[in-house]
Amino acid sequence: MGWTFPYTTPTRESLVQHLRRPERFGEKFELVRTCASGSHHWYLIRERATGLHWIGLDLLQGSRGAGWGYKDLDETVGPCAVDCPLAYLDAPHAEREGWAAQWRERVREYHAKKSARPALVPGARLRMRDGREYTLAESLGRRGWRVLDGFGATWRMPARVARSAELVPAP
Repeated sequence: MGWTFPYTTPTRESLVQHLRRPERFGEKFELVRTCASGSHHWYLIRERATGLHWIGLDLLQGSRGAGWGYKDLDETVGPCAVDCPLAYLDAPHAEREGWAAQWRERVREYHAKKSARPALVPGARLRMRDGREYTLAESLGRRGWRVLDGFGATWRMPARVARSAELVPAP
């Protein structure tokens, strides 16, 4: 299972377009949906004869001089990523047990935990893995948060770091 670097994909966008070509899957299969986020390109395929679906994941990677490439996986060979869109799981699929069924359950658990997490709001307290605590002062949009540490110093915290921290309950 190696990586494929097509010579026609110098950018991430050109690679995603290359991966979405209908002829990639042949005449027996139909590309139903796709979603690209970060280094993941998720897709839902329907087998025309049976009407059953399967989910695939292309891991995307850029390389200096070689452009952009991918490693393709499907749900039966064990993608470890669980950020697959939930809507893909609702399509009729063949594998009711085994690795694909276990993986689908982990995807559902991931989304349940993600939606159960309270929204970050100014004034909320965050505890990092190392025990340090910060107070959210102001949202900076995509750039993250302006936070205050216990000594009154102001810092910028990336959004992904703030989302991964533990919310400290209000006293």
